[in-house]
Amino acid sequence: MRIAILLEDYRLDQYIVKSVIEKLARFINLKINYRIIMTPMVTGIDSMSSTENLQEICRRYGPMSDIILIIHDRDGRQDRDRLAESIRTRVGTCNDKFKVIAAHQEIEVWGLAGVSDLPKEWNWQDIRQEQSAKEIYFESYIKLHSMDNTAGKGRYGISKNISYKRLRDLCPEIIQMEEIIKSHAG
Repeated sequence: MRIAILLEDYRLDQYIVKSVIEKLARFINLKINYRIIMTPMVTGIDSMSSTENLQEICRRYGPMSDIILIIHDRDGRQDRDRLAESIRTRVGTCNDKFKVIAAHQEIEVWGLAGVSDLPKEWNWQDIRQEQSAKEIYFESYIKLHSMDNTAGKGRYGISKNISYKRLRDLCPEIIQMEEIIKSHAG
């Protein structure tokens, strides 16, 4: 299985996503060769979903990928759930390869979901519903555990501690990602 992965900001998000993809592959017992898309450089949802960038990604990564997985932050916006529909209407030749996953609310929440030592006063549903979960919870957790000097502003540090079972139990979009990948394998 060959997957190209497009992130809103690969410089930060890649650390958590790489860990999740590797653990997902072990969980579903599938060999996954993946690459994080670095060119064209996208920064944010508008750049990620621009027709020009999507067509370039299709041209560049489509022939060498079984799927192109777009993982973006939902950021509390319902309209972001419709990103997949919007992309399919604009990319033409490889629109069937583009698969979209919305992290609820942010990819950093996946990091928090995967660790078992969150402060006792934090409520998981509050974290999951908070539109600014990265700023309020993730950054606090990283500082609390002295991970802020690790790569990706702490994302590498937390990625090493992610329990896939816990992540899967707390974030239904992870199961959706598993299903997408399994449905396109071999």
